[in-house]
Amino acid sequence: MVDWVSQSEAARRLGVSKQFFGRKVKAGVFVLNKFKMVDYDLVSRDYVPLAKRVEASEKNPEPKIERKNSASDPDYWAARTRRETSEANISEIKQQELKDSLVSKEAVRRTVHEVFRSLRDSLSVVPRRLSGEVATCTEPEECIKLIDDELRHVLQSVADEVKKANLDLE
Repeated sequence: MVDWVSQSEAARRLGVSKQFFGRKVKAGVFVLNKFKMVDYDLVSRDYVPLAKRVEASEKNPEPKIERKNSASDPDYWAARTRRETSEANISEIKQQELKDSLVSKEAVRRTVHEVFRSLRDSLSVVPRRLSGEVATCTEPEECIKLIDDELRHVLQSVADEVKKANLDLE
């Protein structure tokens, strides 16, 4: 004869909580009839292997991750020291920028771009400007002197533009 019992009674007989038993019913481990009753003989037979698995997992629990106290953890102090050093360096850089002892990277990049653009523009017209004069020269030394004088003039004009803009590139 089948021994039909309620979930509460089955849990009490097996020595487990009602919630544990209810979770096993929802998981499909134990089956209820249409009156919400379970066959205790079947449940007790199925519960023994389940109990052994639970007992085995309790004997060999998963390794717990030990959290060290931050006050005694050397890694914590090393990380904290690195963070504070970085913050101090950033603070020093900001302070130097405020004192105008540093210039921004973008300002330097823009200035260098303008200077080299001016130099390129000035040098690109040298061949057209000198072609007529060089064509009339008969001696190579005379050609070299004309070209040197013109290049010196171009470079001096670029240097004067830099000084006029109050740029200190040293």
